[in-house]
Amino acid sequence: MGSTRRRVVALLVLAALPPMLEGGLLMAFGFRAAQGLTPQATAVWPYDSYHDLRWLLVYHDSWGTFLLGLVTVTVARGLLSAGLTALAWPAGAARPAWNWLVRRNLSVAVLAALVISPWAALSVAFSAVSLSWYLFASLVPMLVLAPFLARAGVAAGWWRGLPTIELLGWSSLNFLLLTLAGALISSVPGWWAVGVAALTGVANGLLWRGAVAAAVLPARVRLPRLPVAPIAIGLAVVGAVWAEALVGIAGGGRHGP
Repeated sequence: MGSTRRRVVALLVLAALPPMLEGGLLMAFGFRAAQGLTPQATAVWPYDSYHDLRWLLVYHDSWGTFLLGLVTVTVARGLLSAGLTALAWPAGAARPAWNWLVRRNLSVAVLAALVISPWAALSVAFSAVSLSWYLFASLVPMLVLAPFLARAGVAAGWWRGLPTIELLGWSSLNFLLLTLAGALISSVPGWWAVGVAALTGVANGLLWRGAVAAAVLPARVRLPRLPVAPIAIGLAVVGAVWAEALVGIAGGGRHGP
């Protein structure tokens, strides 16, 4: 019992620190407009990668710095997620070796970067042309892919079968939490935003615990032989191609005569 309690405390601390530190740095540099992104720093897959890629796509000045930044954030995300997964692992199930968790989460970080980067780029473009409805639509693939990627970090056969209703519920709850926390952070005065970010990080830790347990513990998987995850990922990639054309039309309409 004592060991489980310590692991939970460590999980909540690890989940709270990155949003708190990011929020503190943004506040110190007077970058108030981006404070709403801080809770995503320790969100469950793929909202965490979406957070990293949006920062990287805006703040790079060459292909070299972009590629270096992409490698850096992907490795950092894989290691952080491996730590969160290990601490969130349910007490009643045998936990894989640390090396396996690192390899697994690094591979998920690479996959998420490849699949999410077009949508993160489109979200930046949608923001530039002030298309709020399309910006919201760019988040739909995150909702679709979240249950699959949450399972990918803990299970070897994650790509087969439909995700369980529990996984869908935990990942959807994290989306709702991030939305509400971002709105609250944007409305509170001064350094209170950092405190809200830290508390949201704690909530992220609890959601990691629920999502990992839902992925690890036995549950009925529907369509267990069907490669559902590759189909969902393929649809997300194809959707990004069509959405890019939409951005071009919208951008041209905005700047046209």
